[in-house]
Amino acid sequence: MIKRNLLITVLSLITLSCSSTRYSSENLANILSNSIAKSNFSNISVNIPNNWYEAEDNENKLAEIWLINNELNASLSFNAVNIVKNNLSADENPDLQSAADLLMLMRKAGQNNFKLIKEPASKIIGNRNTVEFEYLNKKGNPARTIVFPLKSKIYESTLVILNNSQNIPESMIRLQDAVVISAK
Repeated sequence: MIKRNLLITVLSLITLSCSSTRYSSENLANILSNSIAKSNFSNISVNIPNNWYEAEDNENKLAEIWLINNELNASLSFNAVNIVKNNLSADENPDLQSAADLLMLMRKAGQNNFKLIKEPASKIIGNRNTVEFEYLNKKGNPARTIVFPLKSKIYESTLVILNNSQNIPESMIRLQDAVVISAK
């Protein structure tokens, strides 16, 4: 029994020392509110960040979940990615890289002023495998898209910064990561 408790303690310390404090529950609580935004089209929900609100896209139906910050200078949207095989079985790994590449090509084809800032690259956010890329959209606003699996589907989260900068502030990157971590 003592050996088992010692092993559990050592493994816990190793896990805690290797995990990033960037996404600790305390840090997430500072970023996210207890309010939940739910999609009307699929089975995804996310925590709304502090000082943000959920908007409805009644006209265009372009976002399953659409969040806007109170200063009206950033938005965050979530959508199912329907250009790849969804409804994956439990033993299938989603091809996130292919989904990200296709999304990037679709944005590039639909936007004359599209400029890729950061190539699609794999990243672990929390405990979730993702692929992310950054670009300037057709209005020259910096944007970051994260592609991730959830409940046998693939989703995208796109952050758009509405200012004259070509950079995404680190605080907004952490915010988007936190909301992706909260996705259920």
